[in-house]
Amino acid sequence: MSVAAALETYESDGRSLLTLIESDTPAAELSEHAAALTRLADYLAGEFAIAYPACGPHLGAALGVLQKLDAISVDEIERSYHANDELPEAPDFCYHPRDLIVHPATVIVLARNDSASARRQMLAEMLEVLAHVGAAGQLFELAGQGKPPEIAH
Repeated sequence: MSVAAALETYESDGRSLLTLIESDTPAAELSEHAAALTRLADYLAGEFAIAYPACGPHLGAALGVLQKLDAISVDEIERSYHANDELPEAPDFCYHPRDLIVHPATVIVLARNDSASARRQMLAEMLEVLAHVGAAGQLFELAGQGKPPEIAH
């Protein structure tokens, strides 16, 4: 799969997940859809690390959250992976592909304790991550053109 196709699929599937969250879709199904996004994010993180090697350690560490989804709390994801407490230093622009991992992972954790409040937070997570898809795509384009990533800010 090409990077462009993966980004397009991520955005389309992310929008579909928004619709499912707003409906009465069972939490287990929401979790499955979010897990599919994390698989796409895993692929995109690898490609991003090739395009921007300085992001590699940061993204590799962020992917570690996927091994902890059965036991991690939403607060721990937020603190350790979204706020960077447990991630190696990286250029600021590396947060775009990192968030493609972290936000759907958070949806998976929220789905464990499905409630109206959890669904509102899931919606917020997905709305936020969809903004990062475009920025990540722009960064991939810049890398392909040999331009510096700062232009994407």
